[in-house]
Amino acid sequence: MGHDSLRFWPRRCRLTSPGCGHIIESEIEIGRTSRVSQETRIHPLESFEKASRLGPSVVIQGELSAAEDLFIQGQVKGKIDFPHSDILIDEQGRVEAEIHVRNIIIRGEVHGNIAASGKITIEKSGRMRGDIAASVISIEDGAQFRGSIKIRGKT
Repeated sequence: MGHDSLRFWPRRCRLTSPGCGHIIESEIEIGRTSRVSQETRIHPLESFEKASRLGPSVVIQGELSAAEDLFIQGQVKGKIDFPHSDILIDEQGRVEAEIHVRNIIIRGEVHGNIAASGKITIEKSGRMRGDIAASVISIEDGAQFRGSIKIRGKT
């Protein structure tokens, strides 16, 4: 009823990133079952239909803050503070900023640190340089990432 069950198996994960020397270790709880509601997932095509948009010709320097979702196709330099909202950086998007967000999907380019209370996704076309911290992090094959990763507990 609107929920999917995810089963976690007992194992220890060790990830390394070539060229940067960072090692991530994570212990997955034995036999724990978690429920994820449909509402907490990011559906880019659906959830960003009503988002504020920064078009490809828009260039912003400074600080952005809001309580609504944001779709970036242009350029942003400065600071982005959207702690209760989601951001999608499209393939044309270029962001050079410190970012505080709930969830973020990167298809374009980001230089700067990201702190998310939810999920950070770097898709295959995404390029990220900076440190990332979130409770869920997804980096697709083909994505470019240089920085450190911190997995946070759910808040």
